[in-house]
Amino acid sequence: MKKTLVAAVAAILAVASCRGTSEEERLFSDDFWEDAVSYQNFSDPWDTLTDNTTVRIIKSDDRLFFRFDVEDTSFVYSKELKEEMDVAYGDRVEVFFSPYPQLGAKYFCTEIDPEGHCLDYSCVFEKQMDYGWGFSSQKIYSRIYDNGYTVITSFDKSETDALIGEAPQYIGLFRADYHNGLPINWYSVAIPESSHPDFHIPSAFFPLKSDN
Repeated sequence: MKKTLVAAVAAILAVASCRGTSEEERLFSDDFWEDAVSYQNFSDPWDTLTDNTTVRIIKSDDRLFFRFDVEDTSFVYSKELKEEMDVAYGDRVEVFFSPYPQLGAKYFCTEIDPEGHCLDYSCVFEKQMDYGWGFSSQKIYSRIYDNGYTVITSFDKSETDALIGEAPQYIGLFRADYHNGLPINWYSVAIPESSHPDFHIPSAFFPLKSDN
């Protein structure tokens, strides 16, 4: 059953209530990410473009953290969320998780806009989405600046390990960049082997490093 708007709003309010806390300040400090794995090679192969987005990933004893630092000056996203699917029609960053490189089993996705609104779902190849599914342990913080935005999201390792196994784990890192009616740019760390934008294929995934 599709998640209700009430549940979506409650999740957003839970995130908002954390803003300004010591936990948020710790996660936005550079010191926290000092030993993180970093990815900066985002590209849009369909328009032959590169992007300055940086993603940092770090594992603590019990959580898995992702930080996206995005350069953007043409923000397009829903400022008044009516339903989770609104996230899919604007700027956002995305993390996909899979237990297998060939997407031979259910895989799991989260898409997050600059304000921290989240669309999460499970999926079976090819593109059989279950929007009623959601992560139970995900936390999100976000900040918007004049020239971009930062999204930080984390998950209990016990949840991700239960979903996709402890190792190896496969992920996809993506960004959708909207331009007020102009063509959308779709950026990925791995280069999807497709003639058109598509992140829901095996070549869009790569192994998550086992240590920081």
